[in-house]
Amino acid sequence: MRYPKTRYQRLTLTDFTGGLNTERSDFDIADNEFKVFQNLIYKSGGPRTRGGFQIEYGFLNTVLSALKRDNLIYLIFNNGDFGVYDTQAKTYTSKGTITDTITIIPKMEWFDPAVVFTVGDSVWVYDTQADALTKTSSPVAKDLLVKYGRVAIASGDEVWFSRVGDATDWAPNSNDPSAAQYFQIGYKEGKPITAINHFLDDLLVFKEDRIYQLIGMSSVQLLNSKRGAINNSSTISLMSDVYAVDKEGFYSVVKDRFVDVVAGDLDLKVKRFLKDNIDTSLRVFYSQTLRAFIIKGFRETLLYFYEYGSFGTFKTELPIDVIVDDGTLYGLKDNIYLYKEDIPYDSFSGYIADDNQEIASDNSDIYEIKRINSILKSKSFQTGLKTNVIRFGFSIKDIADEGNVSIQVGKKTVNVSIQESSGYIYNDTGYIADDNSLIFGMADVVNKHKHSNQVVDSFYFYVSTDTPATINNLFADYIPMEA
Repeated sequence: MRYPKTRYQRLTLTDFTGGLNTERSDFDIADNEFKVFQNLIYKSGGPRTRGGFQIEYGFLNTVLSALKRDNLIYLIFNNGDFGVYDTQAKTYTSKGTITDTITIIPKMEWFDPAVVFTVGDSVWVYDTQADALTKTSSPVAKDLLVKYGRVAIASGDEVWFSRVGDATDWAPNSNDPSAAQYFQIGYKEGKPITAINHFLDDLLVFKEDRIYQLIGMSSVQLLNSKRGAINNSSTISLMSDVYAVDKEGFYSVVKDRFVDVVAGDLDLKVKRFLKDNIDTSLRVFYSQTLRAFIIKGFRETLLYFYEYGSFGTFKTELPIDVIVDDGTLYGLKDNIYLYKEDIPYDSFSGYIADDNQEIASDNSDIYEIKRINSILKSKSFQTGLKTNVIRFGFSIKDIADEGNVSIQVGKKTVNVSIQESSGYIYNDTGYIADDNSLIFGMADVVNKHKHSNQVVDSFYFYVSTDTPATINNLFADYIPMEA
């Protein structure tokens, strides 16, 4: 049956920037907030299926911490091995053994021309020019960063600074302003410092439930007596904005035009979900590639898209505990996985010579892979009456590979197979010359709709896709039925 256009109403979703909201009911969240926002990242025009991780190198031990500098990744392993992975040559070289017992999440920083790090005891220095790994005589270091041309460490209730330009000299000298110095933070509180981080020209010093500001190298000011940091890997600094996770959740400390310092909750849409994943092993990473913070809890991993103030979830079966990202994203644990934006799978072992061709015609890949499943589930939309959904559909764009898209509205589902825009010449699936471009490409935009004619009390959009593409819009045409 056809309905006059004047009788039906159209619900269209083109704004997806609200992200995940698990905290409130469907009645209390906005149309652009979602009950499931999984394996999606924000790109121009809408949420896009995240790329995949492809294995690049395997280790015999587990990576605990990583620091990327140019084409090299410096690594600390659970057996105390310290070494360097070359991302161009794809080779690993051990540089020595850390003799300290690893008692914290290891922290590493670049202090030209050296890598400085701590695993819970003294500071260690790897001199890249001398190719030498040495332990210093610093105080116990639970966190570490580089500031004012010195190495700064958190030690008990003190912040220590090394001599200017020398990570090995920790001897104070009141007659030498360039010598090592230290500052007591919250004297006699009885609680150690859990984290330190940059705050413009100053330092923020975190305890379990306190935040202090170390102003220059001169004075200490208490900023907040309710918030803190869970560990040395639970804070991220964007210089004027510092983001942190404590036992209460995720928040920021920012410089404001009107107030010196403002601390505010950022997790109001996911607070219970996040708190269920907080323990002392939690880590927060900054991903330039995803334009997001990666909050890795002990059960779930959240993405915080700081440009939109919204959340999503990251799901993978790959064992990834450590992230490094300077414009090229790597995930690490027992292997190194390279993130590739337009591949629709995570791979559990490497391809032969980076070849991803299939074996003969049985459609089984040379090595095991897992297609990425991206899911978007909206709130339930209700008109207060029985509703006749007569049509629904979607539009996706920027398609990078073949795959499948499924959309459910009400009781009905439409499944769409995304294929190349045209067949091959004479059924040839080969490449043109050696530039790896196929004879025919993918369609720029795919629009699909389904005539539905179903009566429901309410309806929501449930979209599942395993192809790299951007969701451009969702729509449903419906008629509220008269009582």
